[in-house]
Amino acid sequence: MPKRKKSGKKAPADFEKKKSKVGKVTTRDNHTSTEFKSRSILIRTQKAASGAASEATSDRGLTLAELLVRVGHYAEQTRKDGLAGLRTLFVRHPETLEHTSTLMRLFEKVAPRMHDTAASVRRALFLLLGDVIAAVAPACLAPFFPLLLVHTASAMTNLTPAVRRDSLQLVDLWLDAVPTVVIPHAPQLLEHLLHIISTRSGDASADSAGSSVSPSVRTLVGTPVGGLATLEARVVVLRRILQLLELAFNANSKHPAAPKAGLQAKARHWQCRPRRIAWGTAAADIGEGETLDSFLDDPRMFAKWALEELVPVVMQCWVEHNPAGRELGDRPMTQLASLKVMIDLVYLVATRLVSTARHAGKEEAEVWRQQLEKVVHDTLMVHYPLGSGMGASDSAALASVAMMNLVLAETTAVLSPGASAALEPDAGDVVRSRKVVSYIVELIGSAGDGGRSQWRAIRESQDAALARVVAISHRIVRQIPADLASELMGSIYGVYGDRAVCQPTSPQKMLLVRFFAEFVNGRDTAKCGGGGGG
Repeated sequence: MPKRKKSGKKAPADFEKKKSKVGKVTTRDNHTSTEFKSRSILIRTQKAASGAASEATSDRGLTLAELLVRVGHYAEQTRKDGLAGLRTLFVRHPETLEHTSTLMRLFEKVAPRMHDTAASVRRALFLLLGDVIAAVAPACLAPFFPLLLVHTASAMTNLTPAVRRDSLQLVDLWLDAVPTVVIPHAPQLLEHLLHIISTRSGDASADSAGSSVSPSVRTLVGTPVGGLATLEARVVVLRRILQLLELAFNANSKHPAAPKAGLQAKARHWQCRPRRIAWGTAAADIGEGETLDSFLDDPRMFAKWALEELVPVVMQCWVEHNPAGRELGDRPMTQLASLKVMIDLVYLVATRLVSTARHAGKEEAEVWRQQLEKVVHDTLMVHYPLGSGMGASDSAALASVAMMNLVLAETTAVLSPGASAALEPDAGDVVRSRKVVSYIVELIGSAGDGGRSQWRAIRESQDAALARVVAISHRIVRQIPADLASELMGSIYGVYGDRAVCQPTSPQKMLLVRFFAEFVNGRDTAKCGGGGGG
């Protein structure tokens, strides 16, 4: 019988003894472990227990620090709620804005939201900034304005068209609320405003011999991006440039313009307001006691910037607008306002260049005058007087057209070479002067043309129009031929003697009395009509 093989497995012993190993502690089977694990937790201090119940909070009970954290959140709704909460916090506790530390923390957190891609966040920011700026003195805001300007410029040059378009509301906010704070930073804002609608280009083959201005000029952006390249959008930007230049030039005035009442962005409706103008001067003139310590006051820098960047952009907008063949349509005042912005910009540049000529060399000043005069004559004065094809019928539109024509005429008179004693007007200047005189005579009318119907049609702006007529006459009466001077002075004297138009105690009467006083005293009589009598 074969032998039976034994199994390899051994039966377990009843009492097995574990072998001890070096370095290993054996535990008994009945040993109870006393080890345990724990985690630390954070218990926030209750405001009631810590005595912080008087801290300023929003309507939802959030503090300033908590709201500022929400402003930088990645979620759009959270950022919007944080800005709205800050607004309610400052409304409930306006004394919070009296601390400089609060303003510093606030602007550091909310300024980046100027170029936020979410439109709802930008709208909430505009409302917040409007309330904050209305409650803070300009002197307290000035230290933080460079930071705000950096983020405003970032919004104006942002790749998103909607952000660039909304950045104009920020510019409106600064110009309307804190103009004195904006003026020192005007060159930066002007550069960014032009960058929105134009780009700089140069022509190396251009002949710049004998000119202090380089051939590099600005041209309009040709591709419409988010509506910023349309004519209406360009005029909106030009209107901000005009307002900024007027603020900068009037900074040293004894009676600066007061800031506008509304702080929120509002549509600007042009209206013809009476403007007191002394003949031979303008708002952009430099006084004898003023110092030239900024970009806009330096004659050479301003001439270079105006002739290379601003004026080319304005002229291209003018050509696109086509005032000669454009009818007013359903919105006459809006379209006339666009033309007025361009004309006022050119007039402002012309008066500034002429008034700063004494601070530069005569040759340089003459080059600037000739360049701007050529642009005005070749572009703006081609279809003078304006309004023949526009179909203006109501009194407001007639007044707007009349004021535009008078400003154009005064711009031409300012740039006329006859204003210099060393230069004599050429044949082209005489032709333009004849057109100007003819328009003034037609505008004022005579006693036999139906009672000066055209002059009475602009009764809402007669003071401003007459001031322009006096300013133009004071400049050109010494340069034009004797027959034109007699016709011009006779027409103005007809207004002075017409009681139905010029009341004895009206501002028009006093202005004309001052104007004719110079000629009665004999100071200008010999110069009228080029020495031929006026």
